[in-house]
Amino acid sequence: MWGERLEITTEEVMKILNCSRQYVSELVKKEKLIPSGKRGKSYTFRLSELGKMLDNQQYLKLVIRIDELLTTNLPEIFELKPGWKVHNRDKT
Repeated sequence: MWGERLEITTEEVMKILNCSRQYVSELVKKEKLIPSGKRGKSYTFRLSELGKMLDNQQYLKLVIRIDELLTTNLPEIFELKPGWKVHNRDKT
């Protein structure tokens, strides 16, 4: 899934987890979230790191939504390779 490879900022993590910057910093200190880098004073994280913090269903819905946005808005970059199968997904 393409969405898992995205890097997101601390601010985006705060929105997804509905938490404060201090809580994100605490998760980093406790090594529950591992940053992939830094942009200025803000950490960046791979979206796949959030899989540690969200239940499987929440995480899967988030990744599927991002994949749909990417493939809809940038189809020439994310076109399906020969042999890949597309499954209809429940839109609930």
